[in-house]
Amino acid sequence: MNIHGVCVVQDEGDVIADSIAWALRFCDSIHVWDLGSSDNTWEVLRSLASDRVHVEQRNVPYRSALRGEVFKSMKQVVGLDDWIYILDADEFLVGDPRPFLERAERHGKELAGVWQVNFFPTEKDLARMKEIGDTRWC
Repeated sequence: MNIHGVCVVQDEGDVIADSIAWALRFCDSIHVWDLGSSDNTWEVLRSLASDRVHVEQRNVPYRSALRGEVFKSMKQVVGLDDWIYILDADEFLVGDPRPFLERAERHGKELAGVWQVNFFPTEKDLARMKEIGDTRWC
């Protein structure tokens, strides 16, 4: 099983590097389209480009179906047992999704959703996270 991230961004220069670094913990590849950012997003993305991070600049307006177009551009690298992860630049998935996806596959599922919770750690939480590491914090 491979996990391929699909990301569409515009003016996310303040968070995109952290977002991609975080997602590379579990994504085998990430495909990002920058929709013509006016900040430093494109420069940051170009600095992150690698054999696992594929970036393109597309000057098109955002619409929901755009992630499907990103998928069409990369579908030749996606296998039948692979998963597509919708990577939003300002959301960070907690934990490794592979055990969950393996369980979903065992139950014949082809789509997996997430429970999204927005929270803000306190200064005490941040200190504890630094002490034990962010992957063990939750």
